Amino acid sequence: GLDQVGQQQQPPWQLRQQEQRVSQAGTAAAAALVGVGSDDAAVLPAPPPGHLLVSTVDFFRSFWPDAYLLGAISANHALGDCYAMGAHPASALALAVVPFGSPAYQASELGDLLSGALEVLGNAGCELVGGHSSEGAELAAGMMLIPCGFLC
Repeated sequence: GLDQVGQQQQPPWQLRQQEQRVSQAGTAAAAALVGVGSDDAAVLPAPPPGHLLVSTVDFFRSFWPDAYLLGAISANHALGDCYAMGAHPASALALAVVPFGSPAYQASELGDLLSGALEVLGNAGCELVGGHSSEGAELAAGMMLIPCGFLC
């Protein structure tokens, strides 16, 4: 059959065979809380024994016409949530909405927004590893820290 996006689904017996191969290989994916065999598009690794994973996300509409500042504020707020839980940031995903406009304008706004975020994240020892951008009526930015580190 077809899944929700029109891609061919594998029969359940093939999925079970794949899960068994992953499990037998002893990979980290076999110990995931969410992963192989689920309908999710990402994997949630199991934390080491005695630890918890902490994640946070912040998202803001632009309140000032400065993309660099918005990126820095967005990263700073996400880091603050992480620190409030007693965790340490490890990696981040950026979420960005750039206003409709010429490709050059959009590239400039996105570049400024990410530059502000990268400066704040870099000072915290947190690596920006990816994200997603879209077009919209106004500038907006968000950060997701994943995980914020391990709590003992």
